Amino acid sequence: VAPPTPLRENSCPRPPPAPEGVVISEVASGHWTNHSQQRAFVELHGPPLMALRGLVLTVFDQERSGTIMAVPLTGSIDQDGFYIVGNVTGADQIFPQGTTVPVRGAAVLCYDLFSVCRAGMALTNSSLRDVLVFSESQQLLSSLSATRGRQVIPAVRSVEDGPVSLSRCSCCEVRSPSSWTSSSPTPRSSNLCPSSAFSSHIDLCLGPLSSDWQEQSDNCSGLMQGKKAAEVAEYLEQRCHCGISSLYLQGANFSCVSGWLHVWGDIQALSAHQKALIIQTSHMHPSPAHGDACSAPTTDRHMSTASALGLQIGLVVALLLLLGLGAALFVFYRRRHPLDYYTMELSEHAEGLSDL
Repeated sequence: VAPPTPLRENSCPRPPPAPEGVVISEVASGHWTNHSQQRAFVELHGPPLMALRGLVLTVFDQERSGTIMAVPLTGSIDQDGFYIVGNVTGADQIFPQGTTVPVRGAAVLCYDLFSVCRAGMALTNSSLRDVLVFSESQQLLSSLSATRGRQVIPAVRSVEDGPVSLSRCSCCEVRSPSSWTSSSPTPRSSNLCPSSAFSSHIDLCLGPLSSDWQEQSDNCSGLMQGKKAAEVAEYLEQRCHCGISSLYLQGANFSCVSGWLHVWGDIQALSAHQKALIIQTSHMHPSPAHGDACSAPTTDRHMSTASALGLQIGLVVALLLLLGLGAALFVFYRRRHPLDYYTMELSEHAEGLSDL
């Protein structure tokens, strides 16, 4: 209800100041596995007892344009810092009838007029308080001001015979795929994240997976510095399909030689099951039979042309010195042991007999 504004812009109430520190903490779809306990929900995390007025939870489906769900949040974060929307026991709000989290889509925490959040079109950075994209649809990524590589796809293989969710393991970096991992659902509890208790030592030598790596193989160290561990995690995940993200690589080291990526050190895991998958991957991709380029962990194994030329010059100089030393020793020996007259006469006699 608002005062009349004929021939003028409608007078719509603006939302209150945005609640600070509230992020999407966990998302699950009822379609990700066939497990009987697989339930759809979205969990928020924030300061205890923080009021959520003005925030709208919206859900997108990559198969449809616009949002499929828009839920104005009511109440506040509980005393443990959690708030759940979905079809699970003890949820603070349930999904609207006939809606759920799709197989591929996005969950968005929006702060704007409800009509703007529900439309889901041309949302600004100030409107997008937090975003989790679990889709490879370029159209959906663009509509949420994201780019390819800024999404997280659930890895069902990372969990052994159980339901799967996407869990945040880095509290404060919003809209970052490196903050997320696939795990078992833990609504209203601390998320399951990679632990050193399930770490394993690996030593892998992996070949290029994309043309970008091949084109920049001569400057691979610069590529890794630019894209950091997220690029390497994606590289490994394409081999393992077991939920590896940059969160797992905090104890690992990287080097690149002739386009081959060398990864060695400790890689964390969620469980003994996932640890076994990572070890299996390391056995499937041993060091290639092209020399010992990946045998020693160094950060820069490329030898420059100037260094190679200097080595060749050094070898030539060393050989000349050895020849000179040998000649000097021969002259010195002759001077210390000269031939006497009797020996010279016998030598001339022997030469005469040979002529006869």
